[in-house]
Amino acid sequence: MKNKFGNNIKLVKIELTSSKVRQDLLDDKKLTINYISYDIDQYLAPINVLICSKYCGLGHFRKQCPELTETCRTCSQTFQDLKDHHCVSDPKCKHCNGDHTSNSMKCPVVKSFRAELTRKILASNNNRPAFSSSSTTTNNNYQYNPSDFPPITSSWSPVDSPMISKLNDVITGLAQVNVTLGKLCETNSKFEQFMVVKNAHDMKIIGEIEHLKSNDKKFETDLVLLNTKSHKHDNLMKQNEEILKQLLLPVLDDILKIIGVMNKDYSGRPLDADVRSRFELYRAQVAKASESKIFN
Repeated sequence: MKNKFGNNIKLVKIELTSSKVRQDLLDDKKLTINYISYDIDQYLAPINVLICSKYCGLGHFRKQCPELTETCRTCSQTFQDLKDHHCVSDPKCKHCNGDHTSNSMKCPVVKSFRAELTRKILASNNNRPAFSSSSTTTNNNYQYNPSDFPPITSSWSPVDSPMISKLNDVITGLAQVNVTLGKLCETNSKFEQFMVVKNAHDMKIIGEIEHLKSNDKKFETDLVLLNTKSHKHDNLMKQNEEILKQLLLPVLDDILKIIGVMNKDYSGRPLDADVRSRFELYRAQVAKASESKIFN
């Protein structure tokens, strides 16, 4: 048996409008056409299975999920918030512990769930009332005529089909896109690691800057304190200078005068000329000190 492209096929799907005829064929498990008997088996069309994106549960949406935690579809571990989880583990199915993600359609548990769901839907369809005889017309006078089905004169080669060539190009392009996406994912992972290291380094630099700011404030405080002490010292020096000028220097001048008087005899002549000259020099220096010429 061949299809419209001339390729050999082993299976043919038959769609029936009558559920009774369909059930009769399934019960007989045989169909005879042109004296050839063909085996019949029930065809279960693949049905989309709802897989929760929060807990990877089967048969419900995320909004209907009763679980409080979230499950990683790759490593099957549970977390409070998947945004804080960057999975780098090997795939492990939550349902069968296989080496695939928990939402993979090749999981045997998902396949079994889909098959059971399909059977339930078919069973519900079989329980519906059959079409009435008035709505279905049956031609009982049909006779098979082989001339109505002429054989295919020439076989069709898929190699000569431009459609197959385009499909092959599309598949090749998709494979290249898949490789590119893999490289992008790897680059993105490295970039995320770089950003983590960079953020840690930035936090360290910010801490050092804050430490320098605190040291600068401490230095400013010490400088203000030092200036205050310097002003106090200057004031103290000025006070001591005033005491020296107003008290000690006059006393010293009087002492030198007394010594000068004692260095004279009864006639007023100096007893020791050298001592007299030195005392006069001392008095001149005391006079200059009193006039603040030495301190300035």
